[in-house]
Amino acid sequence: MAAATLLASLYSETLIGPVDWARTFAAAASTWLYALFILSATFAASMAVTSSLAAGGIGLAIHIVTALAGAVLSKSALGPYLPSVLPGNANAFLLTGSDVDVVARLVKPGMSSAVLSFLLLALGYRAFKRQALP
Repeated sequence: MAAATLLASLYSETLIGPVDWARTFAAAASTWLYALFILSATFAASMAVTSSLAAGGIGLAIHIVTALAGAVLSKSALGPYLPSVLPGNANAFLLTGSDVDVVARLVKPGMSSAVLSFLLLALGYRAFKRQALP
């Protein structure tokens, strides 16, 4: 993902001129953190069910539930901490002026997403560790 971000930034720079690398990195980090959350949820699901198709379906369901929770709870006190805030950050970082609050847009949902990802990976690893090898 880092290489893709670098290539996309270089390509954008050739098309439209100078690229703000700090904003590009913030947008990429936001995308990476959300992808890590969804992938760790899918990994934990793959350890809970025997079918890889079911695990993928659970990962997709978590993505949908996360988006719905973000839509419902966006104005509450939990809103800034939900992982569903992360995908929209890429547009906010790349398209708006320098008045974007990085703490509210990246750090709060990023930390909650990282903690949830760690917990899901730990649960998946625990289930993986208990499985008997053939």
